[in-house]
Amino acid sequence: MRMQGIIRGMVVGLLTLGILGIQTTVAQVINGVLLSTGVDASGDLISFGTLDDDWRVVTAPVGASTGDARVISPLVTWFNPEPSARWISTPSQMTGQESSPAGDYTYERQFVIAKASGTKFEISGSYGSDNTTLKVLLNGNLLAMNGGGFTVPWPSSFFSDNQDFFVDGPNTLQVIVNNAPGEGLNPTGFVMRGSVVAVVEGVGGSVAGISPTKVICENVSQRRHTVVEVVLAPGARSWDCEAAGLVVSPGDTIKQTVTGTAD
Repeated sequence: MRMQGIIRGMVVGLLTLGILGIQTTVAQVINGVLLSTGVDASGDLISFGTLDDDWRVVTAPVGASTGDARVISPLVTWFNPEPSARWISTPSQMTGQESSPAGDYTYERQFVIAKASGTKFEISGSYGSDNTTLKVLLNGNLLAMNGGGFTVPWPSSFFSDNQDFFVDGPNTLQVIVNNAPGEGLNPTGFVMRGSVVAVVEGVGGSVAGISPTKVICENVSQRRHTVVEVVLAPGARSWDCEAAGLVVSPGDTIKQTVTGTAD
């Protein structure tokens, strides 16, 4: 299985203390993880009949296969999720026009994040299934339940920014789909479009041991050099350079010079 998508959100500081000030260099890296089924890491659609090795079927009823999920063409009664995703099913399904045993199927997607101070994570997505989705879980934490369906496009969705749901390192997203008993052709499948993103809080800072009066925020990256001055109210010990007008892009190096008096 290919385990793709490392999210990093780092604040790396070189801190120099003096009676009159603090100087900090801040570096930020922001990436995202695409969770959609039936697409590669770039978001390009995977060919029908090919395995999607980001998603696995880890549990299935007796008589159904487990392993890397198969990208399948939808039945005429299923909604078309393209271009953002494609339907997947068990690895033994080759066309999507084959019956599957009734029961519960667990689809699983793993991704890796590096948690860091000042970085928050959000997970969101929309999904459909044949027949129903019983639960959507992140590291065992419930994101959604009793959803799915296949006739109306993207019938269900989920979102969470609960930081307790995320862990540093490998994370596991699981979707439990139920295939109801049926006569004649009775296939099952699952489709999702979704992502995990790192949301880095505004570039700024705070201090202890000094009563700051002014902060000079400077973007010293070669491609952009901008400077803003933040005047702090008496008693304030934190500031936000971006809110003050500093233009920042991921990867920029930010110099913050704080002027004040030692406590």
